Amino acid sequence: GADVEAWADLFAFAGARYVVPVTKHHDGFCMWDTSIPNPHREQWQSPRDLIGDLLAATSARGLRNGLYYSGGIDWTFVPPPINSFESMLKAIPDTPEYIDYCLGQVHELVERYSPGVLWNDIGWPASADPNETFEWYYRQVPDGVVNDRYDVIKVMQGQLHADFTTPEYSSKSYSTRKFEVCRGIGRSFGYNRAEAEATMLDPTELVHMVCDIVARGGNLLLNAGPTADGAIP
Repeated sequence: GADVEAWADLFAFAGARYVVPVTKHHDGFCMWDTSIPNPHREQWQSPRDLIGDLLAATSARGLRNGLYYSGGIDWTFVPPPINSFESMLKAIPDTPEYIDYCLGQVHELVERYSPGVLWNDIGWPASADPNETFEWYYRQVPDGVVNDRYDVIKVMQGQLHADFTTPEYSSKSYSTRKFEVCRGIGRSFGYNRAEAEATMLDPTELVHMVCDIVARGGNLLLNAGPTADGAIP
C-alpha cells in the first residue's frame, strides 16, 4: 500500500505549501472509505481511508490541504466514450440519483476533512446550483476557496463565483482573478510507465516555471502520479 509518510516527506522536502489529493476521478472509484456506496459498482471504493491517512501525514508537516473531486464526469453513471467537447458536456450526469450521490460525498468529504480547497473537475450537474454548495462549504470552512470548474464558461462570463481559475498545462492566466496552474511533471496526470525522463520537466524548467507563475500572482499545483503499488517514482 501507499506509504503516505514517505509521500508527505517528499512533498515537504520539495517545498509544497499544500496538497490536493484526488478523492474520486472520472472512473468513479473513491479513494476513501466513503459511507455513500456507488449504486452501480459494488465496493467501488478503497477499504482504507487513503485520503485521511495522507492528510494526517501532510498536516503533521505543516502543509495545508484541499480535495479534488470529479463532480462532472463519473463513468459508473454515464460510461464513455467522450470524443468531443459537446459529448463531454452531455456526459455530465444530471439525475436525482447522481445529484444525491455527488452532493452526499462532497458533504461527507468536507465534514470529515475540512479541506481548504474544493477542487471540482469538468462541471456540475445542471439541476444542482453550485452556489448552494459554495454557501454551505464556506459555513464549514470560512477561509476555504473553490475553483472555476463547476462551470468554466459561466465563470468567464461573470455569471458564477470562483475564487481562482485553473489553466491546465499552460502558465497563462486568462483573467484578473487568482490562478493556479495544474499539470503533471510529465505529459499526463497519472503514472505512465511509457514515459521517460525526456518527456518530463527537468529541474531547471520547473524552477523557471514556478518563478514565472508566482511572479504573476499564481500557484502551481504539480501532479505526482504514484505507481500501482503506491510508490512515487
